Amino acid sequence: MMRQLSSTKTIVATSLVLVSLLSGCQALDEMEADGYRKQCATLGIQPGSPHFDQCMLQQQALSEEETERSLDRIQRDDAAKHRK
Repeated sequence: MMRQLSSTKTIVATSLVLVSLLSGCQALDEMEADGYRKQCATLGIQPGSPHFDQCMLQQQALSEEETERSLDRIQRDDAAKHRK
């Protein structure tokens, strides 16, 4: 019973994260893109250059990796709770 409740909580938490990522995608995407642009400009990369485009893609990849690490950490924490 307790294991099922924890699994349900994990599913709900993961679902909430995914829903929040998907809802308002357009505004979120633009906000993220602005953040990536600022980061690349801070690094001294000229907007409109191939290096700037590559920087933007790298910033997006780093952000996605961070999200995946967070989700993995949630799953590991949940699994650890089950073992106790």
